[in-house]
Amino acid sequence: MKFDNVDLYGTSPIVALKRVLGTLSRSDLAAGLSSRRHRLERKLLSELGEIVRGGPFVGMAYTSLVTSGGCIVPKLLGCYEQELHSVIKSILERKFDAVINIGCAEGYYAIGMARAMPTAIVYAYDIDEISRYRCGGLADKNDVANRVRIGQTISPQDFSAYKGQRVLVICDIEGGEFALLDPIKSQALLEFDMLVELHPGSAGTVDNFTGRFSATHDVEIFQPGERNPEEFPELASLSLLDKLLVMYERFDATPWVYLEARQT
Repeated sequence: MKFDNVDLYGTSPIVALKRVLGTLSRSDLAAGLSSRRHRLERKLLSELGEIVRGGPFVGMAYTSLVTSGGCIVPKLLGCYEQELHSVIKSILERKFDAVINIGCAEGYYAIGMARAMPTAIVYAYDIDEISRYRCGGLADKNDVANRVRIGQTISPQDFSAYKGQRVLVICDIEGGEFALLDPIKSQALLEFDMLVELHPGSAGTVDNFTGRFSATHDVEIFQPGERNPEEFPELASLSLLDKLLVMYERFDATPWVYLEARQT
């Protein structure tokens, strides 16, 4: 394994190790890293339990049965997608009638929002059957099943059913957002607030997506930030490399965008 293209100079030890980890994750050692991470997660789960310890959804009962690459340790520690915490805090101070979570996985955002917004109805969608089942289980576990509706897919035309309500859309669908969240296909989107993970590529760019809503929304972009594993005493028994491994959230630095509708 060569690290000739990995810049390790002039950086902190944590940043340097994260860059090495990123390189390893794209190599033939990825399977070995995944296996090690799984063992570490099993060990930590027995110590952490299944309650979210911090962040915007602190106190949420959780599950160890996360989707593939589900980042269970960051979710339990409360630092998952930490760059979004400030905007989520702002969102929770508003009154939404409905939250539409597209790509809900096992329900971190869907059930977290249902707990934090006691008057909102949450509509959680995922094409994966196991994810939908686990999301339903998490709703039951947190006593919010009466306000969570779980479905498989949603089309642009389906958004019209929510027109006239105060709606928040949370979307993470691996590039499908460019086709789904298109105001030409559904003008109802022009009235919704949206928190979307963007996956730039052949389907579209960040500028292309945000440009669709520049006349109707205030736009804020969030880039993935660094995590300092030394801030979490729950990880004290691990080596620095193992701390980084269990906290590693993604291989690709995909941005999030928050679009807040100007009209009410």
